Amino acid sequence: MTAQPLAIVGGLFALWITGTSLNMISMIGLVLLMGLVAKNSILLVDLRTSCGSRAGRPTTRCASVPGPDATGADDVADGDPGAHARGASASGPVLT
Repeated sequence: MTAQPLAIVGGLFALWITGTSLNMISMIGLVLLMGLVAKNSILLVDLRTSCGSRAGRPTTRCASVPGPDATGADDVADGDPGAHARGASASGPVLT
């Protein structure tokens, strides 16, 4: 409930600090900021309500569950010799 008004106040404060005028472009930016804040709030509430019921544990511990490693570094650390050949490196697939 308070996220969007705080975002507007923060955006106007940032405009005041930088000395930028409140024109059409900055108003469009404030509208976009309100949309981002609303989407972030919805995602946070959804994570908070669904994580505990899905995992069967209190919702306070859901944020401490590690996710998958997107770089594939765990495949290399586990001794998988073909991990880099399959494109598991962070820099992209290795073309041979």
